Amino acid sequence: MIYDGNDLSPWLRCNPQRPILPPVENSAQEVPGRDGSRLVRSKLGALTIPVKVRLRARRGEDVAELRHMLAAMLRREEPAPLVLPDDPTRYHMAVLDGSSDLDRLWYTGSAELTFVAHDPIAYGQLHEAAMGSSATLHVAGTHPSAPVITARPGRSSRYRITL
Repeated sequence: MIYDGNDLSPWLRCNPQRPILPPVENSAQEVPGRDGSRLVRSKLGALTIPVKVRLRARRGEDVAELRHMLAAMLRREEPAPLVLPDDPTRYHMAVLDGSSDLDRLWYTGSAELTFVAHDPIAYGQLHEAAMGSSATLHVAGTHPSAPVITARPGRSSRYRITL
């Protein structure tokens, strides 16, 4: 698990328990003269990501010091990139939430951390592509999103980008 750029795998073995989709919130409106209703809007709610962790302490290591170090790496006041071992090419902007069971690491060696991604969309890695005089670029993903295109003209004094 990598959180806010800190690789925690030397100290924690992680087992994420996340759902396939965040909660879906549908809004409907009654239509006069018709049975049922009409879907007005469908949106995704905040994604809760429970992660079961097990401490990887070596013999003779100061477990109390290790717990404090991990707590400092996990506590953030703003969402930070969370990369989980079951999907290393994507990340969620998440923050640790609720009581984290870190105190239990002292006794049992295991705990459950709960992260919340208020923006429930997983982000992929940035991609760069060199374009010739004509090229097509496909943006993959499961959520409608607009790509950010940065163009640097080469030797030509003109260029055109179309959708």
